[in-house]
Amino acid sequence: MRRLATLGLLTMTLLALPALAADDVKIEKVIGTEYPGEYKHPACITELDNGDLFITYYGGGGEYEDESKVYGIRRVKGETTWSDPQLLADTPFRGEGNGIAWQAPDGLVWLFYVQRYGDTWSETRIKAKISEDGAKTWSDSMVLDFEMGTMVRGRPIVLNNGNYLLPVYH
Repeated sequence: MRRLATLGLLTMTLLALPALAADDVKIEKVIGTEYPGEYKHPACITELDNGDLFITYYGGGGEYEDESKVYGIRRVKGETTWSDPQLLADTPFRGEGNGIAWQAPDGLVWLFYVQRYGDTWSETRIKAKISEDGAKTWSDSMVLDFEMGTMVRGRPIVLNNGNYLLPVYH
C-alpha cells in the first residue's frame, strides 16, 4: 500500500510539473520552409562560450535525398533575431545529416555529422569539422569512424581524465 501511495504521489508531481513551468517556457519559431528546402530534420542547439546560441540541422528535399546538407544558424547574445542559415557540410552526390555542434573545454567547436554512402542511413559514416573561431569558419571534414552504419545524435561527454566520449549508435 505504501508503494502504491508513493507511486501515486510521484505521478501527481510529474503531471503537475508542466503547469508549474509553463510560465517559464518560451516557444519561438526559428526557421520554416523559407530556407533551404521544405525538409528539415533533427536540430541541435548549443550555447557557445560567448553566449551565442548555435543551431545545427539538416535539410533539403527529403530525408533520403542526396542533396541533404547540414546547416547552422546563430543568434548572437543579446540579439533577438537569428542569422540566415550557413552551409556547414555538403558533399556532391552524398546526403549529410544529424549535425551536432559542441564546444569543447579548450574552446574548439566541433561539428559531428553523418554522411550517407548508400540509399539509407544504415549506410553512413561519422564525419567531423572543427572551428577555432566560435563556429564562424570550419576546417575541412574528416572521417571519425569508417564502420558503415554508425550514426551520431548526441554531444560528447567529457570524462574525468579529460578524454571525450562521443555517443554513437548503429
